[in-house]
Amino acid sequence: MTVSPLYSIVLPCHHCAQLCRQVVEGLLQDFTQNTCEIIIVSDDNSEADTKILHALCAAHPNVKALLFDTRLGKGCAVQRGLYAAHGKFVAYLDGDMAISPRHVKDFFSILESDAGVDIVIGNRTSYETHAIRKLTSRIYRLLNMILFRLPVRDTQAGIKAFTADAAKNIFNELTVYGYAFDIEVLVLAVRKHLNIREFSVQQTAKPHSSMTLGSVFRMVDDTLRIYQLEWMSDIWPLTLLSLRHLFLLPASWLGRGIFWCVQVVFPAEYQRSKKADPAK
Repeated sequence: MTVSPLYSIVLPCHHCAQLCRQVVEGLLQDFTQNTCEIIIVSDDNSEADTKILHALCAAHPNVKALLFDTRLGKGCAVQRGLYAAHGKFVAYLDGDMAISPRHVKDFFSILESDAGVDIVIGNRTSYETHAIRKLTSRIYRLLNMILFRLPVRDTQAGIKAFTADAAKNIFNELTVYGYAFDIEVLVLAVRKHLNIREFSVQQTAKPHSSMTLGSVFRMVDDTLRIYQLEWMSDIWPLTLLSLRHLFLLPASWLGRGIFWCVQVVFPAEYQRSKKADPAK
């Protein structure tokens, strides 16, 4: 009889198999083979990446890899991994060592010790990156504060943990599969009245990034679409009486119209974005 592990950890991996191996080695210092399964979801793989991940799985029975030839998008990769998870508590962590894997045990400890907590998310109190990316990150954070007024300070940290029931409730309704999926995860969590706890983490500079100008455009477009879908899920005739929505709704449609024009005028850039952040 196969016993399900207590913990499941999903690592989305895109062209960073070497770093992903370091993440796995860090996790194995805190979790035993019998209590934890590690699920690597890797897409658009090179031969070198495939060899590294196959060797990693062969060396550790509790590590398995889901390999896809095409680009899934980060949100879709996380969703596929969580669907394959069997743990009572599940987490996802970026596979590029930007956030220490040693934090995962802290997230699970909070979920285990407090039955009232459904989700634990990272709050990056230290964020090493270049000036332009730090500026765009702050602008995007401000946009999210205006649109959603979520009760959290950091929506985009690449580490989050859930009870299995909370993860299932959220990811079954996910509609955004690119970089903006974290926002939809938290919007759905708030709508379902799930209890969210924040935990401070540090993020080091990423050695590489698959973000392009086009994927930034699509990320903002997806964020505006999430806002529009969330508005329609409310009692929309009443929300029309809100001055906030009277301003934000037309502004969101204008913004999406601008991105549509970008798609028409710069189709090559948009195609790179679409490849990185596909719809389901």
